[in-house]
Parts: sequence; C-alpha cells; structure tokens
Amino acid sequence: MSHPEESKFHIPLSEKIKGIPGLFGIRVEEEPSFKVLEEDEEVEVRDYQPTLVAKTIVAGSRTEAMQEGFNRLASFIFGANATESKIHMTNPVFEAKGLKNPLAISQEPYVGTAEQKWVIAFCIPKDLDLGDVPQPSDDRVIIAEMPRRMVAVKRFSGTSSDSNLGEAEEELRKWIKASMYEVVSEPMFAQYDPPYTVPVLRRNEIQIEIK
Repeated sequence: MSHPEESKFHIPLSEKIKGIPGLFGIRVEEEPSFKVLEEDEEVEVRDYQPTLVAKTIVAGSRTEAMQEGFNRLASFIFGANATESKIHMTNPVFEAKGLKNPLAISQEPYVGTAEQKWVIAFCIPKDLDLGDVPQPSDDRVIIAEMPRRMVAVKRFSGTSSDSNLGEAEEELRKWIKASMYEVVSEPMFAQYDPPYTVPVLRRNEIQIEIK
C-alpha cells in the first residue's frame, strides 16, 4: 500500500518488510475488481464492482489531509478496532475532495468548517463482507461501499505533486470530452506505491466517473 510522503504513522516492521518489493514498483497487494471496457494508450474505461472501503473525512490542505487521513485509516487496519483485528493492506489509497465523487454519501458530516474537505480511503479486502469488518475505534473512520461505477482512468508515473495531478486531470477531461462521454463526478486520485518507490516506476491514477 502507498502512504503519504510525510506520514508520521508507525508502520509495523513486518509490514515494512513486505513493502520492500515496492521500492521497484512491484505490487503484491489486492486491488478492487474491475473489467476494462475500453483502452486508449494511457487511458482506460473500467467497470468497477461495488467496493467496500474504510474512509475518513479531513479538512485542510491536500498534504495535511492525506497525512492525517492515512494515519487514521492505518491505525484502524493495524488493530484500532472493536476486535483489535489486523486487516490486510490493499491498493490503492484513494483521495478525493468535495461531495460529488464515488466516495461521498449525502449523510456524511461535512459541516462544521469552511475549509476544503477531503475523503481518504483504503479498500477493504474482498474476503470481508460489511458485517465482517470490525467497528473502528475512531468514529471518524467510516465503513461504507462505493457503488458499481464506470470510470475513465488516466495512469501516470512520477510523484503525486499538484502539478502532475492537474496535468493528468486536464488530459483525462479532454479525452472524455473527445470520446463523447459525460462526466458525472469530481476526480479521485489513486496512489499505488510508497514514496520510496523509484519515481519512474510509480503508478498513479486520476479516475473520473462517466456515463
């Protein structure tokens, strides 16, 4: 699993050892199920099955939100839950802002501050149903399901800088428009690799729901 470049969360040694292949862009973690419907160089259209996630809402800058959100969710999967269970790491880490994206549902507590809201999410392993997931100890961690969705995906390597994300999003929106699809969500960023992965080998994605 990827983690933000300045995360201060203490990752267990066993997980760090498992992460050694990630230095070279080798990924062994489980990913959500999807079918590729269309492929055009670095852009794919995917049909994702419903995806169970643990997510949290954080206000502030993107960097601060990613760090705080990652730490909350990592704490949950490493045992900060009702049964003190450890949950396997997965890929990717999702990040999205605002209310109009597949991670958001209307009853979530977005009120209380004028700052930008971000949703950070880990995917729950596919062998766990909603009823199997232990209750998080931190009530800011929410267990929910992203619905089945069709998304256009732009893949790119390098760092997850704002400029790289912005460039990838612009290119993806142009592709969607040229391909006669309709945008139905704000973008989500999917990060697959830790910050120590060689930049050229990193896998990053911008995902936009379409119809």
